[in-house]
Amino acid sequence: MRDVQSIKYLMLVTLTGGAMAGSATELSSAKHGVVNETFLSVVLDADIENKILGQPIGTGGASVGEPETIQNTLETEVIEAGLDNQALLITNPNGIAYTVTWGFLHDIEYSTGQLTVAMDVDFPSVDHYALTFGRISDSGVFYSSLSFGLTGSIGISDSNGFAGFVGSYVENQWYRLKMVFDMDTGLYDVYLDDAELLTDRAHELYLESGTGIIQTGFQSTSSEGSSLIVDNLHAQGQISDLIFKAGFEPNVGQ
Repeated sequence: MRDVQSIKYLMLVTLTGGAMAGSATELSSAKHGVVNETFLSVVLDADIENKILGQPIGTGGASVGEPETIQNTLETEVIEAGLDNQALLITNPNGIAYTVTWGFLHDIEYSTGQLTVAMDVDFPSVDHYALTFGRISDSGVFYSSLSFGLTGSIGISDSNGFAGFVGSYVENQWYRLKMVFDMDTGLYDVYLDDAELLTDRAHELYLESGTGIIQTGFQSTSSEGSSLIVDNLHAQGQISDLIFKAGFEPNVGQ
């Protein structure tokens, strides 16, 4: 039977397909017969740069850097914009609370350890937007939701209630949003362009399932024809902290 180090390395290579951009493996040397290992895995890396300009994006999932679902009447187009020349324009013709859902590789959910998610986002106008981080297994349960309002305010809510208005935004400006979830303590931090918006906030969810989706979209009060632009959606966590919702099991052999 293979040793633990070989098995965990094979899990990482199988999970990422050996080619997922940004994947990292850290192996420390064995001391006194004990191997101390930390494994990081990128489970979402959606860079719109490699998509076809002027075309809608597909729904092939994380393995090809695309969303899993585009809800109802939402329209998408790969446009010239963003921090690296191309980005995804999402338009809401009817002004309804619809979202584009981005999942993680192999329908993974994180229930322990640390998970970091980030994205670039631009708002062509000040309107009503929502960015939500939640569960695959129950779309009605979310770990955190950011609301961007018509007054230019940024609010944060989670299962612990409303955290308050924590910042502001303006139209036609790129922002880098990052959230760091500590699934063991039930706390998370929110950063906008590396500035802290919220720290050590308790989400009050302690469930067998973890967070595994990012939703980019609109509130029910959004204007008809409102739009937002996203790029470089990224999620990374520790491989030992994964729940394989799709029944994924590494073939480690005997």
